[in-house]
Amino acid sequence: MAERVSFPTVLHAQLVLGAPYSGKTQKLLTEIEGLLRGGIDASEIRVFCATPDAAQSLATRLRAQTPHPGAQEVEITTPRAFFLELLGTQEARTVTGRKARLLLPFEYDFFLEDLKTSGVRPRRLREILKFFYKGLSELADEDEGWLITNEERGLFGLVRSCLGFTGALLEPELANLAVKYLRSGGQAGQSARRSYVFVDDFHLLSRASQVASCLLAKEGLYLSSDQDVAIEVYESYPYPDGADEFAQANPQAVFTRLATSYSCYPAARASRALRWENGTEIGEAELPESEGTTFLQCIEGETPHDEMAGVAEAVGRALEDGLSAEDITVAAPHPAWMWALAQQLEARGICAEVLLTVRFLKGDIRDNGKSLNARFLTILNLIADPTDAVAWRCWCGFGDYLVNSNGMRSLRNLGQAQGKTLELVLETSDLAPGASDGLDAIAGVRRIMKARDEAHALIARLSGLGGQALLEAIARELIGPDAQVPGELETLVAGGADEAGDNSAASMVRRLRARVEFPVYHRKDAVKVVAYQNMVGVNPRYLILAGFMNGFFPKRDYFEGTVLTVEQRERRYAKDLARIASVVAKASDTLAVSYCEKLDLEDAERLKLVVSRVLFENGRRVAKTEPSIFLEFMCVEGLLE
Repeated sequence: MAERVSFPTVLHAQLVLGAPYSGKTQKLLTEIEGLLRGGIDASEIRVFCATPDAAQSLATRLRAQTPHPGAQEVEITTPRAFFLELLGTQEARTVTGRKARLLLPFEYDFFLEDLKTSGVRPRRLREILKFFYKGLSELADEDEGWLITNEERGLFGLVRSCLGFTGALLEPELANLAVKYLRSGGQAGQSARRSYVFVDDFHLLSRASQVASCLLAKEGLYLSSDQDVAIEVYESYPYPDGADEFAQANPQAVFTRLATSYSCYPAARASRALRWENGTEIGEAELPESEGTTFLQCIEGETPHDEMAGVAEAVGRALEDGLSAEDITVAAPHPAWMWALAQQLEARGICAEVLLTVRFLKGDIRDNGKSLNARFLTILNLIADPTDAVAWRCWCGFGDYLVNSNGMRSLRNLGQAQGKTLELVLETSDLAPGASDGLDAIAGVRRIMKARDEAHALIARLSGLGGQALLEAIARELIGPDAQVPGELETLVAGGADEAGDNSAASMVRRLRARVEFPVYHRKDAVKVVAYQNMVGVNPRYLILAGFMNGFFPKRDYFEGTVLTVEQRERRYAKDLARIASVVAKASDTLAVSYCEKLDLEDAERLKLVVSRVLFENGRRVAKTEPSIFLEFMCVEGLLE
């Protein structure tokens, strides 16, 4: 049996290791500046960051601190964005057999329904899929024996069949295919290599992304890593052992270990305590000298509204004291908390910005009324590209309890027999499943044909339109004659100042996908409201950790002894500890936490908070909540205000 792909050997390698906010990124920036000053052309340097916003932040820092004109030309991106571009070439499509088309979450729901036709129970199906995805992200499929049982081999074959029929890509397999293509020796892959490649936060990438990034370096490779906080941020299945494996393949690599923390004293102290609790060896040098504020601020509210009002008040005071909006970040544990915090800040007259995400596109794909935004985007996709097989799969399944998965299975079998993908199969005027396919499949194919014909009619009526006129026409077609375009979709497809004249369907789809797949903050005059997992490349002077309660951190399952095994509870605890330890270290001047004492019981259950007691107040049931048990470690030796 073949061994999985190992890390490549490069001529010059440097690994920078250190805890959060220890200067790892700055060390890479200094090396980039040194290369530019030494005469290396900017076109020979590529920088990979763990998230789109981290890439934007690093680019801003490089251009601000490096006077060399080449700093403006250095390519700074994420592995995901680069691999999508690489695999979008015709040569790569020929090698991989796929389009560079990632599934959005609602599109993935259709894929999952198609897999359920295997007969595997949903819970077991999800377990096996996690095994597949982790294996692909770690290049385990290079070993011919990685699938053992007939169930695994059969289901993996169905996964490949469903993806091949629509030409789609799953996020965990994107880097896997990039590695395969780069190793194939294709011309586009060879042209994509650069003399010097930098990878910041190497530990937050999957193993496949790590290997692919290394394959792109011709001469020098510079990595920064902190294996103790390898948590899922943007890529699935981050690989903490990547730096060690790379070092084994490159024994000549130069190691630099950074020990000094640039966090404020309470943040560094809290991070250190959490890392110690998690079993990480901590050196005394990692704790900075106590200067200025030495306590952790605590913002407590009776209700969530009170807590968030307190956060808004604290932010207002910080602005009055001279901080700018871009100096302040509020971290939130849940989308509902995030948007409520943003509303509270705005109500106080403070500009707040939240990342646009795919949450606007979520809904029940079995119900046309509950999946309006997803249907809206799907028909916009088909107007932009009538050959988009993923969009066809979705459009032909909306509104059906099984999303016409049985009928789609018949068409997939037909496509395999004829060597066609879905959009080509749908060109057949009269689709007829075999008699052996059963009544469900026959009825499903008829519904698919009806949906196909409706889409063709819609495309014919709307294809000549663009911009706002097109959006309004789609709204009338999908909702009714007096319908309005959903505001969130208008925001996602809107063109920037430099794109005002380009409002074709293709351009609007491109902008929307860029905003939901590669989200970044744009406004310098706004306070960032950030999900905890998105605190990468963010180093505010004033950081508030909102909703710091049991259930958010640690997750509620940890407190319920019958839900998880002892081993699972330990892993959950360690994972949440690592996340918080990395987040708290981000504050350079002031660190604060906020939490509330009680909230409506239904809301507490929906948010999966730990309920210590149920009260009956003013005719409704109220849940008593508790601050996170992590606060005990963060507030050692009287650091709590």
